[in-house]
Amino acid sequence: MTSIQPFKPNSDWQFRAFLDKSDVLLFSGKPGGGKSHLAANKVHAFLLRYPGATAVAARKKREDMDQSTIPMFLNQVININEEPRCRYHARSDRVIYEHPGGKISELYFKGMFSTQQREAWKSIGMTGGADIVFWEEANEFEEEDYNYVLTRMRGNAASWTQFILATNPDSKLHWINVRLIEGGEAVYYYSDWRMNPALDVEKYTKTMSRLTGVARSRFWEGEWTDGSGKVIDTWLNRYHERSNPDPDDGNVVLGAEYVPNGGDVVWVVDDGYSGMRDKKTGYFSAKSNPRVFLIAQKRANDQLAFFGEHYEVRKLYQEHIMQVINMSIENGWPMPKYVVYDIASPTLGRYLKEAGFDARAIRVKIDEGLDELRNWIGPDVNGVRRMIVHPRLKNLRWEMSGYTVNAKTGKAIDAFNHGVDAARYLTFYIANGEPEPVSIEVPGVDMNAIEETVRKAMAEANEKNEKIIKEILKTEKSYGYQRIS
Repeated sequence: MTSIQPFKPNSDWQFRAFLDKSDVLLFSGKPGGGKSHLAANKVHAFLLRYPGATAVAARKKREDMDQSTIPMFLNQVININEEPRCRYHARSDRVIYEHPGGKISELYFKGMFSTQQREAWKSIGMTGGADIVFWEEANEFEEEDYNYVLTRMRGNAASWTQFILATNPDSKLHWINVRLIEGGEAVYYYSDWRMNPALDVEKYTKTMSRLTGVARSRFWEGEWTDGSGKVIDTWLNRYHERSNPDPDDGNVVLGAEYVPNGGDVVWVVDDGYSGMRDKKTGYFSAKSNPRVFLIAQKRANDQLAFFGEHYEVRKLYQEHIMQVINMSIENGWPMPKYVVYDIASPTLGRYLKEAGFDARAIRVKIDEGLDELRNWIGPDVNGVRRMIVHPRLKNLRWEMSGYTVNAKTGKAIDAFNHGVDAARYLTFYIANGEPEPVSIEVPGVDMNAIEETVRKAMAEANEKNEKIIKEILKTEKSYGYQRIS
């Protein structure tokens, strides 16, 4: 008699993930949401469905599976003592699934910590390839391990193969976040213990609420982050497609796309010039100071939808402005009603005006601007986030999660904040308007003459800086240096 161990997805995300046939799936977010249990049941179902299939369940160190992954599969998922189609061979570290006609499917338990464990992957299955692979505690693995497993995904038992990674959040710079989440290489499913009916949610929530520092950011908030806390603590870098907003929905939505006649399009710029890209992450390094253009639409429902970005370093103003114009034309986006920029960058403002834009300067203190930005990003009393961001804005999303507080000083770390600054300017401008001109009168002093002198001095300095930049670029070109694009 066949005994099938029942499995029922505990939430909508689990149901969708169970049916998803995409090449790579990532289950992450808050702990306790049933990530590993779902992945294991999907592997089990695959082996029951497809004769001749080969599956691998792995952790970085094979020995770590003895008290976790293997008991979960044998006792909770397969129910090995009651399932006559499955036999566990401890010596060969595998479970054999028997199908009608004498065919079998196999589940191997593997590690990748040592050379010997990595070499053992070559002997899996009939052809040395896998149909479905599940990594538990995937953040333990190196990117090199991931690349290696991709080369083994050559099974043909079904019309599709799948690599499933389950993990709690880690560093923002971890290759899983950089490549699979921010890079979009995996279909990302967000897990939350509050969606798991198998847990005592109230008790577990009380326990998790005691977390502090990095652990709280990663496990309570479910964010991939560094530092002891995020400066923009109301930001949630995850997708949602719900028609009815929920306070726990994230800021990253496909609905932030430009809508024709859906409201005024505006630009905002944070000026910069120096820097380089980090070869490992593909993003600008922490010490870089890129110039950032963000493109947004003011919606009738009071939402601000960011749908375009353009980050550059070592680019002249005219060239960068033209790149953003061309990007807008290519995407069918209209020119902005106005452009907001920091009042401390008068040269940028001059070039924007020369390009025909209504350039509006903004003066805002950092703390006041961040407070305003947090209000726009976080849910209001109706659970609606007034600032939403399209998934394509990878640099802005990266910075929102990476702008953190120094645990020792309690102050924000001055890195990964240039797009954040631009967003800060725009939200503050929309909420408060242009700053009032400051008028200072000193008896016996011609303030107009002083202002004219300062204006001329700034113009001369800006002209000198532009000449220096042009000479630098000529020198780079003559020596064959490759500019960052």
